[in-house]
Amino acid sequence: SSDVCSSDLTPHFTLIDVGTHRPAALLPLVQHWAARELTYIEAPVTGNVHDALHGRLNFLVGGQAVAVDTARPFLESLGRRVYHFGPVGSGNTAKLAFSLILGSMAWSLAQATALLEAERLDVAAFHDVLALSGLASPMFQRLGQRHLRQDFEPGFALAHLQRDLEGVRAEKIGRA
Repeated sequence: SSDVCSSDLTPHFTLIDVGTHRPAALLPLVQHWAARELTYIEAPVTGNVHDALHGRLNFLVGGQAVAVDTARPFLESLGRRVYHFGPVGSGNTAKLAFSLILGSMAWSLAQATALLEAERLDVAAFHDVLALSGLASPMFQRLGQRHLRQDFEPGFALAHLQRDLEGVRAEKIGRA
């Protein structure tokens, strides 16, 4: 946010924001920092705490190409990949799109599992079929295995997903 102490930052410094924000909220930040001769790039991430600890985050970056190229080695040292989507706002738009897919996949798997259990069908066999199908995904495999182990510890704060999905609605992304 713009309340970072800018007195300690020298001109031409690049600020990298790895948070997830509503894309429209970023323009005032860009203007605020540009007035102080500072460059702002957004770099929200995909991944979880485990991915972060093992250097497997992916950065969805928005900002001036020159600034992104300058920041790329630093971001690559923290994660697996850096994807530049365009100007500031585009990285968070990509993150919101990612969250839409993530949420719908998790919801679909939960609903399918509930149906199978309600009908007293073999959930483990279903997960095997799913893993061998065109719908196979590491996420389905991970969540399915956790369900079979009765491991219901949260691996991701639903508040983050809710914030992202509310961001999609607020931005009216995808609507003409």
